[in-house]
Amino acid sequence: MRVLLVAGSYPPAHCGVGAYTASLASALARLGGFTVGVLTSAGTEYPQPVPGVNVFTISCNWTWRDLGRLVRAIWAWRPDLVHVQYPTQAYGEQGAPWTLPAILKLLRIPTVQTWHEFLPHHRWLRIVVALAATRVIVVRPKYESSLTASFLRLLGRARPQLIPNAPPLEPIELSDSNRKLTKARYAPTGKNLVVYFGFMYLHKGVEQMFEIADPRQDQLVIAGHLDSSNPYHRTVTALAEAPPWQGAATLAGYLPNAEAAALLASADAIVFPFREGMGQWNTSVSGAQMLGTLVIVTSAERSGYDAETNTYFCTPNDISKLRAALREYVGRRIPATHHRAAEAWKKIAEAHGAVYRGMLARKEKR
Repeated sequence: MRVLLVAGSYPPAHCGVGAYTASLASALARLGGFTVGVLTSAGTEYPQPVPGVNVFTISCNWTWRDLGRLVRAIWAWRPDLVHVQYPTQAYGEQGAPWTLPAILKLLRIPTVQTWHEFLPHHRWLRIVVALAATRVIVVRPKYESSLTASFLRLLGRARPQLIPNAPPLEPIELSDSNRKLTKARYAPTGKNLVVYFGFMYLHKGVEQMFEIADPRQDQLVIAGHLDSSNPYHRTVTALAEAPPWQGAATLAGYLPNAEAAALLASADAIVFPFREGMGQWNTSVSGAQMLGTLVIVTSAERSGYDAETNTYFCTPNDISKLRAALREYVGRRIPATHHRAAEAWKKIAEAHGAVYRGMLARKEKR
């Protein structure tokens, strides 16, 4: 079966949907029975070639003018099925990605959509998306509760099917000596290595890291894309460069997967102070848990220490509790469970395969 995944970036340095697309493509190829193509924007970074995955790029800005070019590129590859991922950073507010399934439907090319986050803001684009949908996959539980009754009526039989996400980080095995060497690169003074990893938005609560950690005891590393034109990023930068954190905080910026995994595996604590608490879709948290490092994360549903995952759950925005958990549990480590990521992606690929085969079987009956 020839399956074409469409994503604006693959896997971009700064877009989780692009990283998800790369992991899904690799998992489908490993599963067997699929020839996988990925159509993405020219100029994006992508990993080393994976057997069975054909990555090709197209120079476009995903505007209306690019629709013809996108459709011709898809038609030239002759896929049995197209799977469009929404949203990605490269799409921006452009309309072409949201209209593409409607055009493919007119061309009788089976199309799946995955909604990772929000739908387009424009009402008429939402209607186009709904009417063109034949199968919809979501990665967040209870996604339907965010949709209006009228929108669900438009979807009809294409109501969202949940296929959970999994961590995109590559597994890493570090010896104790290599872990010490990595830690020494980031915390050369022998302090505790305390890390925040992921995207930097206000709702992630990154600025709270400067209240949770202690510059006298901790070397704080924030690993995530920094944009000097972003006001929130400038706030985080100012906190890192001013007393008492000057010299005790490192803004590492975006790190490639292997370096990010090494940093997290060497940390004494990884902290996620999400303002609204974690959810099942937060793969940065589940990926960190697989490394065996202490994870401290906010949650609206859980509290206290979980020994099985070496995770301490705190109420969102409870700085004193987050601070106390760090001081009590910092440095605690359990054996890594990398095999769980491979198992999770195998199940994800199998679930997608079942969706694809079901769609093609229905097409053949027509």
